Amino acid sequence: MMAQAILTFSPHNGWSVSLSYRDKKVAHWVMQVVGAILATTGSIIRISNIATNFQSPHGILGLIAMILTFISLIGGAINLYTKKTVFTTIIHSCAGSLTLAAAFLALCLGFDKFVFRNVMGDTVANLSIALTAIGLVGTLMQLPFPMEKGCLDDKVNVTSLLHWQKIKLHHLDRHFV
Repeated sequence: MMAQAILTFSPHNGWSVSLSYRDKKVAHWVMQVVGAILATTGSIIRISNIATNFQSPHGILGLIAMILTFISLIGGAINLYTKKTVFTTIIHSCAGSLTLAAAFLALCLGFDKFVFRNVMGDTVANLSIALTAIGLVGTLMQLPFPMEKGCLDDKVNVTSLLHWQKIKLHHLDRHFV
């Protein structure tokens, strides 16, 4: 859910492309809050059922993802209720991307644990890891740059916009050459 919330602003996202910017903002924060509630609830249930928490890479990265989720939500609230600037938008986007990466990597480590492999089998575990990795890369590749049309409410100076467009073009050139 959180990956789709991030993709709300992507021009390549099928379900949100026809929404107005205002509706995209609402869909984004509603999906982020619901996703955070679900992830936090699941984490708390799991933490209360296991005597040894945060001793494996999966547990440590899961805790980091949970902390980053709260930081991202706070940043999102600041971004939602204050005048947007390029700086706050970039910080919010970077924190959200880092949160998503930590959560997806923790999920991959969870799929690789003996218990999951024992119950579900190696094929399902490997497929789950592969699909999660593809989902993470696909989501991060579709992230809109903060200065693209519709991502900022205030006016962006033209020099900054041109600079980011050059970076975007350079980024695209690296992937298609």
